[in-house]
Amino acid sequence: MAKRGHAMGYASGKAAIQGKTIHPMDAMSQLQAEHRHIRRLFDRIGHHQQQNDLTVLLQAICDQLTIYLVLKEEVFYPGMRTAATPGQRAQLDESLVEHYTLKVIMDTLDGQAPGDPLFGAKVKTLQRHFTQQANYEEEILFPELQALTTVDFSQRLYDRRRELVEDMREHRLDETSGIR
Repeated sequence: MAKRGHAMGYASGKAAIQGKTIHPMDAMSQLQAEHRHIRRLFDRIGHHQQQNDLTVLLQAICDQLTIYLVLKEEVFYPGMRTAATPGQRAQLDESLVEHYTLKVIMDTLDGQAPGDPLFGAKVKTLQRHFTQQANYEEEILFPELQALTTVDFSQRLYDRRRELVEDMREHRLDETSGIR
């Protein structure tokens, strides 16, 4: 996949405004918003037939997935593990291992174009694995862990996401301008 595209904005980074203080959504709602955004990006793939459009869209999907995976690995999993029961920690570990599958598939797409062999199969497999993980989290993991979240934890998740999006934007600007 060509190194083109852009980091997507926080589609539903809508924060609740109370007085003059902005409070981010709770952690689980933030991650569910990420799921919805990534699903919408995957849904758009079937509507783009031009190779350039598909390349840009896939780059946006990979950018968004990267932000999502880093958020969970740097903030969500460590934060949840500290208060989780042994059974909940096992669920977190399984979810983390699923990340490796997503990363491997994204790595195999790097440098490929829509016309390359297995491109479509890899994209569909990436979508299927993401959807399965998102469904597992929303139906089983998040409800199990919801009581462990705090406002401070949700704020850390929100702040880290903003940093990642900004870093991604700067990286994309550097790529398109030729600055390294």
